[in-house]
Amino acid sequence: MTIFLYSAVPMRPMETFRDAIAYPFGRFSRLFYWLWILVPIVGALAFVGYEVRMIRTLLKGNRKEAPAFGPFWENAKVGLFFLVFALLYSLLLGLISIIPFIGKLLYIIGFFIIPVLMVQCATGAGFTHMLKQGFRIDRGADLIFKHIGMYLLTVLKIIAVVVLAVIASLPLITLIITYPAYRYAFWYLVTGFWRAAQRK
Repeated sequence: MTIFLYSAVPMRPMETFRDAIAYPFGRFSRLFYWLWILVPIVGALAFVGYEVRMIRTLLKGNRKEAPAFGPFWENAKVGLFFLVFALLYSLLLGLISIIPFIGKLLYIIGFFIIPVLMVQCATGAGFTHMLKQGFRIDRGADLIFKHIGMYLLTVLKIIAVVVLAVIASLPLITLIITYPAYRYAFWYLVTGFWRAAQRK
C-alpha cells in the first residue's frame, strides 16, 4: 500500500501553467529551504527529502503552498532513499542503452517516464517500499501512455517553466529564488498529472 490515501479535496482535471508558477510563492519564505544544500552532504539529502515531503503533500491535495520543512534527519533519511532509487534507475537505463538495436529506444522511453516513477517512489513507506513503488515501471508507463496527450501537455508546461526560469535567472542573483521556484513548480505539474490520470 502507498503511505497515504487521497484526500477529499476537489481538484480540476489539470492545473494550469499559472497555477504552477503561483505555487512556489504561496509561502515565499519556504523557497529558501533549498539553502540547506550548503550544509555538506546531509543538507543536500535533507532538501531532497523535503521534496519527497512536498510530493506527498501535493498528492494529498494540499496544493496552495509548499509544506513546512519538517524534521531535518527524517528528511535526510528519506532523501537518501530517494537518491538511491534515482541512482539505481540511472544505472538500469545505462545498461539498457547498450543493448543492440532496441536499447536506444528503450532508453528514451525510460527517460521519458522518469518524473512519474519518481512520484511513485515518493508514495512508498520506508526504503524497500519506495524502491518497489519506483520500479513499478509497467505501471508508470501504462499511466503515461494511456493519458499521453495529458502527459505531453504537462511536459510542455514544464518546458515553459524552464524557459521562464532561465530568463528570470539572467541576473544571476535571482537564482536564489528561480532555482527552487522551478523545482517546486516541476513537482506541482508532475503530481498534477499523476492525480488527474489516476482518477480517470
